[in-house]
Amino acid sequence: MELFSNLFRKKESKPSEPKRERLEDFFKIDIRDVFKYGPKYSSTEISMTGNEVKHYNLRLKELELDLFFEIEILQVADNEFTLIFKGKENKITTELSNFIDFYIDKFGLDEMGCGKIEQSDYDNIQKHIFSRMWKKLMIDNNEYNASNGNIEMTLLGLKMNVIK
Repeated sequence: MELFSNLFRKKESKPSEPKRERLEDFFKIDIRDVFKYGPKYSSTEISMTGNEVKHYNLRLKELELDLFFEIEILQVADNEFTLIFKGKENKITTELSNFIDFYIDKFGLDEMGCGKIEQSDYDNIQKHIFSRMWKKLMIDNNEYNASNGNIEMTLLGLKMNVIK
């Protein structure tokens, strides 16, 4: 009799992953309003095109994508900026892999024709030759970058939330 009662009992469901339909859905912080977290001003430079670029640094309270501990913010216009996420380690986390899958589903293969994470990518991470590049997203672990070979992710051309 117990067999039949277990058969018809409602199955307990596991909590599901939040639905991620937008780039912003992958981050704990508001990537469209990073200045509300009080980043520290670092420097200003003039770009090759003659525009002023302000540099800020933001140490994160929680890891983003289970990997990134700090963000360098490049403010390139009043409401446009670039975020460079600095990795704490040289690895591909599940969260980063999910983010890459989302980006591929939304924007297609990267500039080199690469897609979802494969076993060879884990080998490339160890060799410091991992890379994914799109027009507005770059992820790599080139040992010559500022993170000393740890993985970095750059989001280019983000627009700030502007309340009108």
